[in-house]
Amino acid sequence: LVASSYHALLDNPVLLTKPDTAGFWVANTRVTLAVLDLNGTSRAADFKRELEADMAAVARFLPKLPVDHYTFLAMVGDFRWAGDILFSGKPSIGGIIKVARSLGSQGFGALEHNTSSLYYLGDFGSGERMPAELRVEKQLLDAAVHEFMHVITPLGLHAPAIHDFDYINPTMSQHLWLYEGVTEYFAQLIRYQGGRLTQQEYLDVMRGKLAQGEKFPNDKFSFTEMSRNVLDKPYKDAYMHVYDRGAVMAWLIDAQIRGTHQNQRSLIDVIMALHRQYGPDRPFEEAGFFDAFCEVAKTPGLREFFAKHVEGREPLPYSEALKLVGLEYSAQGSEIKAINPLDAGKNDLKVKVTNLGMTRVVKKVGPEEWAGLQLGDEVAMQDLVAARDAASESTMKLPVTRSRTRVVLEVPVKTETVARAHYLSVANEALWTAFSTRP
Repeated sequence: LVASSYHALLDNPVLLTKPDTAGFWVANTRVTLAVLDLNGTSRAADFKRELEADMAAVARFLPKLPVDHYTFLAMVGDFRWAGDILFSGKPSIGGIIKVARSLGSQGFGALEHNTSSLYYLGDFGSGERMPAELRVEKQLLDAAVHEFMHVITPLGLHAPAIHDFDYINPTMSQHLWLYEGVTEYFAQLIRYQGGRLTQQEYLDVMRGKLAQGEKFPNDKFSFTEMSRNVLDKPYKDAYMHVYDRGAVMAWLIDAQIRGTHQNQRSLIDVIMALHRQYGPDRPFEEAGFFDAFCEVAKTPGLREFFAKHVEGREPLPYSEALKLVGLEYSAQGSEIKAINPLDAGKNDLKVKVTNLGMTRVVKKVGPEEWAGLQLGDEVAMQDLVAARDAASESTMKLPVTRSRTRVVLEVPVKTETVARAHYLSVANEALWTAFSTRP
C-alpha cells in the first residue's frame, strides 16, 4: 500500500485485529464494519443491525450517497469494572474518584475520514441499572450518522484552511457553524425523518441543544470569532457549542429556507448545490462564503441572519424562525409530569438520601402514603427518573429494592404542572408534517 501524500496517509486509518467484520449495501454504497473489542466480545453483527437502519435513513435523505464504499472502524475498551462501581446501586466515593480519574483520560469519541470513520467506545457492562446512553450500541449510533455526514462537509465542502491544512502551523476556518453545526443538525434530522427518533425524542434532543447552546458566551465573542481562534483560550473552551448552538443555528437557517420556498427546498438542497459547485478539490473563499451560500439559498433575510447571529453577537431568533416549520417556542413553558412519589412534600413518607445522592431509602411511611412504598425500600435515582419519563396516563412502573430483592411497583400516576425552559410544541400540524418529511 502506498499513500500519495502525508494527508492521504492520515486520511486512511488501519485497524489491525482478529477479524470481526460485517457488511451491507445501502443504495450505491458498500458499507463495511470492523470491530476490535478488548474483552473479546464479537460485536460486528450487532452493530450491523443498528447501522443498517441509520444508513438507510441517510440514503433517503441524500439525493445520492457521495461515496461508493465506506468503513466504520471501532475499538471497544473494557470498562465493565467502572460500570460495576457506578451502577451497582451502592457506589463508594473512592470508587467514583477512581472511575473519574481513569475515564477522564480515555479520549472516547470518533474521527471522520473521506471513506471511513474511527470510533473509540467503552463497554460498561449490561446491568439493568445501566443508563441506555452508555450501552455500546448507543454510543456508536450517537456518532455514526454525524461522522458519515462529514463526507459532505467539511471533507467535500470547505475553505482553503482545511483544503491545504498546515499540520505544523494550522490556520482555522471561521465556518465551524457549517462543518460541525450543520453536520450535527443533519444527523438528528436524518434519524427523525428516517423513523429512528420519535417526534418527542427529536424535540427533546433539539430543546437540549437549544438550552445548552444558550451557555455560549455570546457577550464575549461571536461564533465565527470562536471558530477562527478555536485553538486558543478562551475560545477553545467554547468549542463543544458547535454541537449544540451550531446545530440550532442550522435548524433556524433550514427553517428560513423552508419558509421562503414553501417547504419545496431546504438546507440540504442548498448544501448539496454548494457541494456540486465546489466539491472536495475546490475550496470556497473563506471570507466570501456567507455571500456564496445566500446566493444559492435565495432566501431573503438570510444574509442578515448570518451578520447578526453567526458573525455577530445578537441572540438567536428562536420563535420567529421555528414558527416557519410549525413550532411554537416559549422561553419559559410548562408541561404535565408524573409526581415524584418519593417527594415528602407530595407523599406521606420520609426518605434518606444515600450513596452520594444516587439512592433514596424510605425511613418512615404514614397512613396517607399512596404509591405502595414500604419502610426500608431503596430506589435508585436513575430508576426513578426513567420511571417518571416512561409513565403512562395511569401507571408508573417503579423498580425498588425491598429486602434485598428487586421488585417493580405499579404506582398510580398523579400529575403536576412543572416549569420547563425553552419549551417547544407543535402549533401548525401541516408545516410540521412537511418539515418531518424530506422535500
